[in-house]
Amino acid sequence: MIFSLSGTVEHIGPNYVAITTGGVGYQVFVTSSALSELHLKQPAALWTSHLITDSSQALYGFGTLEERDFFEQLLTVSGVGGKTAINIMGLAPLADLQAAIRSGEPTMLTRVSGVGKKTAQRIIVELKEKIGSGEALSATQGDAFEALLGLGYNAHDIRESLRSISAAETEQIIKEALKKLGSQK
Repeated sequence: MIFSLSGTVEHIGPNYVAITTGGVGYQVFVTSSALSELHLKQPAALWTSHLITDSSQALYGFGTLEERDFFEQLLTVSGVGGKTAINIMGLAPLADLQAAIRSGEPTMLTRVSGVGKKTAQRIIVELKEKIGSGEALSATQGDAFEALLGLGYNAHDIRESLRSISAAETEQIIKEALKKLGSQK
C-alpha cells in the first residue's frame, strides 16, 4: 500500500499528475483544487490512497490526511468507487462536504455524474455518524442552503453567509444570504 508520495511533478494532466520519485513516475489522480496547487518541475507531497480492483489499480492524492481519510470513508459506501469519490471530493472543501452529509443535504452530492438521489442518500446514511459532530445547519438553513446551491452559488460561500444569519424562516434566510453573497462579488 502506498500511503504517501513525495517527489517532483513531471506532468500535469486534466485530472492527474505524474510525480517522479526515486526514478519511478507515479500517476496520481487528484481533485481540481489539488491540481491547481501543483506545478511542473516543482516538489510535491501528497497523502495517497492506493485503490486496487479486479481490473485496475490507481493512486489518488490529497493535500491533507483528513481529505485522504474522508476519501477512504466514501469508498466504504456501496456503489462509490475511486472516480466517483474523487469527483465528490472536488465539489467543495472538505468541511462543506462533511456539513452537507451531517445535515442530510443530498443536492450537493447529486452534482457528481453517476451519483443519483439514492446514492447520495446512501452516502448520507452510511457516513453521517462516521464523520463526527460539527456545526450542522438547522432544517430551515438546510433548505436555504439547497436553494442557494440550485442558484449556482459556491457551497463554501453559502455556508459562510449562513453562519451569521439568525432568521427563522427559510425565505428570510435566503434573502439575507443573497444580500451577503451579492456583496462578496
